[in-house]
Amino acid sequence: MKRLEQLAVAYNDLKVLPVSLAKLRRLQKLYAHHNRISQLPDSFAKLKNLQTLDIGYNWFTVVPPVLASLPALEELDLNNNNLQEFPTVLSAIKKLKKVYLGSNPLFDKEAMDGPHAQRIRQLEANKTEVFYQKLFNVSRRFSQKLYKIGENRRETLVLEPVELTQTGSECQ
Repeated sequence: MKRLEQLAVAYNDLKVLPVSLAKLRRLQKLYAHHNRISQLPDSFAKLKNLQTLDIGYNWFTVVPPVLASLPALEELDLNNNNLQEFPTVLSAIKKLKKVYLGSNPLFDKEAMDGPHAQRIRQLEANKTEVFYQKLFNVSRRFSQKLYKIGENRRETLVLEPVELTQTGSECQ
């Protein structure tokens, strides 16, 4: 188990992640979305190879400071939590390339005109893509790219963002 590189513990109604996860020194991807987690153990700092962390759809109100000690972290999903303040710890994550912050109380679709616009621009200046618009109960993996498989080939379809009407039955 110490050689494990990917772990998915999503949809398990977890309130905490076990401290023993820190023993997985080769862990590169952790998917812990759709649980009830509100904090990460300090032992997370030992996950030096962690590149992708998906803790969306949990109960975080602040971004855990321990994330700043993850030198390999490139992609962080914090969608649909309860973030109340801008996560300043993000600027300390040097290799961060993508961060998903949508559907949190601190952002709305006017985020680039609001009080967090400067911090978002700073992250983007450091080559970090920031996604902050509200997501509709669709996994970002499917909302960004859909794969159509047919006749021994794979085509990538890139979707443009759309807003749903109030009824949700039509796209504007």
